[in-house]
Amino acid sequence: MMKVFNPTGSTGATAPFAPRLETLQGKKIGLLSNGHWQAERMLALLQRLLRQQFPTCESEIIAANEVIQDAKTIDVIAKGEY
Repeated sequence: MMKVFNPTGSTGATAPFAPRLETLQGKKIGLLSNGHWQAERMLALLQRLLRQQFPTCESEIIAANEVIQDAKTIDVIAKGEY
């Protein structure tokens, strides 16, 4: 008999998922840019597609290069300090 180690680790959820939105109409969405190559171009395209599909949805591209790794990213963005 051969034993095989499974390197994938645990796949069980440890916390419940947030409830999903029914629509993005009227929502405000922040598109965080990590500064990788072509990120701004891709996010601009995503922003146009969101506007086409959900006309009342607001979106903003946020250059979060410096804060995206920080534990306080959400607080910084919520305060508009980006």
